[in-house]
Amino acid sequence: MPNARNAGAPLTLVGIGRSGTSLLEFCFRAHPNIQSLGETSGLIFGTASGAHSTLIPCAKFFKTPYDLDGHAVRQLLIALEPSGSEMWFHKPIGIPKLISWWQLPGEKTRHGFPIEWYGKVLDAAFPQGKYFTCLRNPWDVVLSWHRFTGWSQADLWRDVAISYTMLRSRLDRFKIVLFFDDLIERPTKTLGTVFAALDLPMVYGALTAYDEPRSMNGNKIMASHKEEWASCEAPNVSDEDAAEIVAVWQQMRRSFESPERYRGVFRF
Repeated sequence: MPNARNAGAPLTLVGIGRSGTSLLEFCFRAHPNIQSLGETSGLIFGTASGAHSTLIPCAKFFKTPYDLDGHAVRQLLIALEPSGSEMWFHKPIGIPKLISWWQLPGEKTRHGFPIEWYGKVLDAAFPQGKYFTCLRNPWDVVLSWHRFTGWSQADLWRDVAISYTMLRSRLDRFKIVLFFDDLIERPTKTLGTVFAALDLPMVYGALTAYDEPRSMNGNKIMASHKEEWASCEAPNVSDEDAAEIVAVWQQMRRSFESPERYRGVFRF
């Protein structure tokens, strides 16, 4: 719900679904000065992709195509959801898939994901944005997604690998990196830390988000699927992907746990 004054400065949660993002969204909805826009990945990157590849007369007024992309995203958000709220929150989580990756410029991951374009679009659209993320052990993420959607574990591991490449490329932009375990086990302390990192006062009403199931299909949030890790299929990640995942956890000074039978995959 942006307006012309704050469209470029949202509270922006990026990362991987099934990592506590819905719970965090409801926590922010409880803040009296914040409006939530929910999931915006498709809208943002679909709009930016179209603006980037369309020859329109106004393009000449922008220094770079990314400036045009960012302008188009902000104007669309302002037109769709205008609001006088002081701040706004959104979560462009996941990997935008409804666009043709191959035609987008810049560096790409080994999976073909336009990592450079992705980052530049976010920076151009929200230059004053406050970014943060929430990490959950990828084994839990894959099992949780597989449990609720039936998607193949191979495809889910690919998305995890791409997401971690994206996350690592933006670690210096994050105001805070929090962990799903902390969000579940120490909610008051963790939310207080999150709000402080984003320069917001703690609102204890945010804890009411824990009163109702926020998991997919109305299920209660599961702290971990650890007992099922060993039953997972072997993760189809390259050594490079595995090193990227572990490096993010190590950089955040957290140990990366893995089932014994697959520990060799994440040996870094």
